[in-house]
Amino acid sequence: MSGEVMSKKRAARIERRKSKIAAIFKVEGKSEEENKKEQEDEPSEKQLKLSDEEYKTLKAKLRGIKRLTQYTPVFRLVHIGLSASLNLPKASRIPVLATDVQTLFLYTIIGESRYERYKWCSLNKWNNLTQTLILIIEDVSVDDFENNTDAFSETSKIFQDGVEMSNPTSDGFSLDLALAYVPISHAMKSTVMAGYPSLQAACKDGYIYGVSDSPLKKDIDKLSSESHSEKISTINLDQSNLGLNEKATEAKSQTHGEKVSMNSLSNNAIEENATSDLMKVDVSTVNDHDDSITREDESRCSRLDLLLNATQLISELYPLPGNEECCNFVFTQSKYDPVTDQSPMFSIDCEWCICVDGSYGLARVAVVDENLKALYHTYVKPDVAIADYVTRYSGITEELLADVKKTPSDVQQDLRTLLPPDAILVGQSLQSDLKALKMFHPYIIDTSVIFNMTGSRSFKSKLKVLAASFCGRRIQDSSDGHDPTEDAIAAMELVLTKIKMGAEFGDIVLVRDSFSNSSEKVNSQENLIHMKLFTFIQSHNKSATLIITEPSAERSYRPGLLKLNSAVIKKKKEDEPLAKPVQILVANDLKEAVSVTSRSRFNNDFTLVHTSLGKINSDCKEKLRELDKAIAEIYDGVSLNGMMIVIFGGKSNPVQNGACLVRVNKSRVI
Repeated sequence: MSGEVMSKKRAARIERRKSKIAAIFKVEGKSEEENKKEQEDEPSEKQLKLSDEEYKTLKAKLRGIKRLTQYTPVFRLVHIGLSASLNLPKASRIPVLATDVQTLFLYTIIGESRYERYKWCSLNKWNNLTQTLILIIEDVSVDDFENNTDAFSETSKIFQDGVEMSNPTSDGFSLDLALAYVPISHAMKSTVMAGYPSLQAACKDGYIYGVSDSPLKKDIDKLSSESHSEKISTINLDQSNLGLNEKATEAKSQTHGEKVSMNSLSNNAIEENATSDLMKVDVSTVNDHDDSITREDESRCSRLDLLLNATQLISELYPLPGNEECCNFVFTQSKYDPVTDQSPMFSIDCEWCICVDGSYGLARVAVVDENLKALYHTYVKPDVAIADYVTRYSGITEELLADVKKTPSDVQQDLRTLLPPDAILVGQSLQSDLKALKMFHPYIIDTSVIFNMTGSRSFKSKLKVLAASFCGRRIQDSSDGHDPTEDAIAAMELVLTKIKMGAEFGDIVLVRDSFSNSSEKVNSQENLIHMKLFTFIQSHNKSATLIITEPSAERSYRPGLLKLNSAVIKKKKEDEPLAKPVQILVANDLKEAVSVTSRSRFNNDFTLVHTSLGKINSDCKEKLRELDKAIAEIYDGVSLNGMMIVIFGGKSNPVQNGACLVRVNKSRVI
């Protein structure tokens, strides 16, 4: 009798399972409205009947779906990403940066890594990704996307996760440049050394860069005449260019917190100072300046905290003894006193012209003290004939210098007389000014280093942007060129504000590092060596394709080496075959880029398409509909468990931000 009861119970359980699995597959594939209507029409107790054969078939199908979804990568927004979500009202969002989006690229390649100093997204099962496809469209803003929902009907269906992304043009550099260079860690440097005898050799070969490659460096050199408005701090690792002596090279290994050792700037005069005395700091005495912003008892950080250390002096290309290019440079003093919290600060700004030999000829100098009082101003006659006055930026004309008698040597002597032995020099990218002055100085506060609005130490904000953002000061608005006194005052005011507000003020790198969940403290100046994004992908033995319609973007993304030395490639297994070299394809417009993508994407781990929609005017809706169709067409070809990232780059107007949309192509979860 008990056996019959058990048999009936077992049969009842099977019937319930049949009913449940039949209901699941009946619901699957129908809209929410259809399912709701059926539930209203049919009695809740009504069961769906299945034969034993049908039950086995559907049971196997369900098991396969569950197994598939178990290994499906899952993307979601966390922390900072939630604050930037497009689901929030626009006024309450905190946009992510272009460098944040770059970390997602890295995430899809190597998963959790030290590049994620803070998290804005999570990607579970990242190692099960079959493909990463990135579509970047310039000239489309987050407003275009949100204000034209009818034009983005397909895109809105595909992408449930999206964030607003800040526009990098507000800091003077392009989106492709922000995404193209990847900072590498010490662990990655050890991999580099597996295939090269030194970092310098890897740099010469085009495997790594300081920040920029040679084509971009030409543009940067041209821009350097913009009186410290450089877009990028280029770091040339070539020993011949750095010209560092042995002691300066040893200084490169010093920690971030170290102050500058005079040993790294040694000459006969400086070696007379005791380096131990250099580190003595008297914090008991309050700064005796009247301006309350400079009083140490009211400050949140010391001026000593803002000094460039030896590593920074090297990486920022400040003139150092031992460099052949600086053989005729002089020191600002014959002997220096130890720097303290009470050491006076002097802001220096220079304007220069381009001479016939390609050098920068000093043409105008201004010095301001920390009370924002102008102490020194003069026009200068360069020693070499001038080829280009660069009037647009320098404000210098042939007429202005016609009767000038002051020589660069006279200015050097004036500064040696004006500056005390413990003077701290302040300026924006001050290495350019010191090179124009042909002078060495050990105590430097560089506003382009202590302020950062880009999220990357590689990219510098202009002095004009910093002054307007943090001091409410408008500078460089004259069509007659820059005023060095005005720029010097702005730089000093930035430093005084920083001292008052604290080290993290105006530095998004430090702010975000403070939110890091990682137990490893990341040195914000550590990753000064960079690698092209596609070289980074190759280094992890991934195949990649670059599809572009803009020549400038092609130049930014193109890796220095299309084919890598096998010694620098990380492989999961020794016998793993090497990935094919990066494939670079050029298209004429968005439509052709979509066609090229459709033909090339299937055999690659990583595909990046960078194109532009062009100016959107009267035909706005039509162009956006074309884009919507293109996005849907590309997504339809993304492989199962492949990720698609769509990036709207924003407008040329810096205030119009972009957006980043993300979706993993997966089977429907049941």
